[in-house]
Amino acid sequence: MAPGRARRLALALALLLGCGLGGGLDDEDEALVSAPPELLAKLPAAAKATVAAGYLNPSEAEAAGTKELPLVAATPPGPPSARSPPHGTAMIVGDTRFAWQEWSAWHCNCAAGSMSRVRDITYARPAARLDPAQYDLLRFQRLVCSYALCACSRPKRQCDLLTPACDLGQMHLCALRDIQRDQDEKRRRFWAKVNRGLKALWRSLKEAFPRDKKSKTIQVKSGH
Repeated sequence: MAPGRARRLALALALLLGCGLGGGLDDEDEALVSAPPELLAKLPAAAKATVAAGYLNPSEAEAAGTKELPLVAATPPGPPSARSPPHGTAMIVGDTRFAWQEWSAWHCNCAAGSMSRVRDITYARPAARLDPAQYDLLRFQRLVCSYALCACSRPKRQCDLLTPACDLGQMHLCALRDIQRDQDEKRRRFWAKVNRGLKALWRSLKEAFPRDKKSKTIQVKSGH
């Protein structure tokens, strides 16, 4: 379609809409209205742009506004290293969308002179996650071991440190090591106890059924 014909068609459409609205365009209090979609579909791009100056399709205006103003993902407060990955929603301390559970029992690491414990977290919203830096810091607790809670050696003064040492750089990593070593030690003691129990049971069976009595019984049966 020629540009002159497109402009004439656009002006004719504007006059037609103005007559239908009864002079509503001159009233400043009137809101802009949309041209009929079936008419706009018949116009070429140049005429449609001319009509859109006074008559906007709401869906097209919304799409245009979205393209002009791209959405920017919000970032949580704090240094960049403490921020969560972009695919998750990070929360800060004090947020009501999560709650800490009870602390676990203390896990002792007598060789390091420390004891650690851990707690889990419950989220009110499945899609939300606590900031990883704060999660690691608040989930674990690590202190100097206590003789009242740990089976550590007093003569070796294993729990006489002022502060627990950590050679891994981050507290939660040393706490994880304390927990792992305590669990390994508990498993070792458990199986040692099972081994002693089996040996005691075997000795009891040997005492209840001596070998000499058993051999005599076999000889009597073979004689018959």
